[in-house]
Amino acid sequence: EGGDLAHPTALAVLTDNGIQTLGDFSKDGNKLGASLDQYTVGLRFLHRGGFYAAADRFQISLEGLHELMEREASLPGRKTMIWISPGWPLLSGPEVQLSEKRRQQLFADIVDFSTNLRRDNITLYDIDPLGTGQGLGGALYWQSFTNGISKPGQVLAGDLGLQVLATQSGGLVFTASNNLTALMQNCLADTRSYYELSFDPATGDRPNEYHRLEIRIAQHGLAARTYQGYYSQPELESRPVIPTPIDTGNPRGDSR
Repeated sequence: EGGDLAHPTALAVLTDNGIQTLGDFSKDGNKLGASLDQYTVGLRFLHRGGFYAAADRFQISLEGLHELMEREASLPGRKTMIWISPGWPLLSGPEVQLSEKRRQQLFADIVDFSTNLRRDNITLYDIDPLGTGQGLGGALYWQSFTNGISKPGQVLAGDLGLQVLATQSGGLVFTASNNLTALMQNCLADTRSYYELSFDPATGDRPNEYHRLEIRIAQHGLAARTYQGYYSQPELESRPVIPTPIDTGNPRGDSR
């Protein structure tokens, strides 16, 4: 945008050494571009392959996302996070068996990410840079994990996929194009019109009680996106639930 950005923006890079931010938030696009030019970005491998290497990438990715969310938690207002990645391994399938302890751990992570994205007013978007270079089956496998999880016994590792978290935060997933500039512009255009609705959640009968959220628009052909659910507790939360549905404003319900 000629170096003059409409919103304060920061860049971060995730490697096998964790997440690294490239300077502070700035509206100077030229400055941000220069910081990226000075950083050597390349492919990095923990190992050449295997389940344990995939598990390492899974864990490093979740820790990186959690660290970014913590950094943004104190910032006021609505935040947009655009993650350019095909996503981390979903680690789910007929040959993957999870222990009860592991399901409990993953369920705690699901509750944590869901609650923090909502409370800190973060909408997550995912752009897959592989675009059409990735097979259709692999590009869409994550869609089978988008339903909310209400108890540990339902948990699969795929429920913490990048695309799943983005969808559940009210964001979008782009997988069919390699035009990163256009896709980032689509993400920003999608955030320009939105409404904020707030309500006080009822007290949960048990810890981490899942409640699904849905916004319905009376006018035919319009659709809105919002956080897909929240987890309530036996005692009232200190802050009200603030879903931020995005008015997509067209019959197909996609961005414009």
